[in-house]
Amino acid sequence: MALALAACGQVSTFSESRVSVNVAGQPVMLATPDGLCFDAKSTDVNQSGAFLLAADCSLTGTGVPDAAPVGAVMTASVSREPLPGSLETLEAFLTTQPGVGTLGKSGEPDKISVLESAIGNGVLYLKVRDEGRLPLPSDRPIFWRAFFETSDRLVGLSVIGFAGSDLSDKDAQSLLRAFVLETRAAAAL
Repeated sequence: MALALAACGQVSTFSESRVSVNVAGQPVMLATPDGLCFDAKSTDVNQSGAFLLAADCSLTGTGVPDAAPVGAVMTASVSREPLPGSLETLEAFLTTQPGVGTLGKSGEPDKISVLESAIGNGVLYLKVRDEGRLPLPSDRPIFWRAFFETSDRLVGLSVIGFAGSDLSDKDAQSLLRAFVLETRAAAAL
């Protein structure tokens, strides 16, 4: 799959923990924290942007089966455009009814809410609750999202804990911050 994507010119580098996607002519490097790997089968780069899924390396078939599970899935999306305005403008939009609908997974804006939001070090962090019908029953209704600009593109990352996992809210936040830091470090290379 990675080779097929690379042949199309949309993915130029693909490893378990790093991927470079070409979105609207701009290469964007993404990287996962330790213990998580991108799933090549779930990578989608198209006219709208890019979407990638990362999970425990053992779940993606690239890691050690007896490694301690993280208990979450992570997503990365890359838009065709840079950040529209400032992070404060984005934060204001994402807390409106139309904006909050873009944050959830259920597609039911009236059942999605922002529980916390903060901007720090050029990143907008949001704690989101989605009480609608989730696409995967194993997902927790509360999850974390982050938005920032890299390589002149808006990047959105999320950490979604599995129902029944031991992943605490603090651990989910830490995992998201690590995802942001790894992606920024990879982009700086």
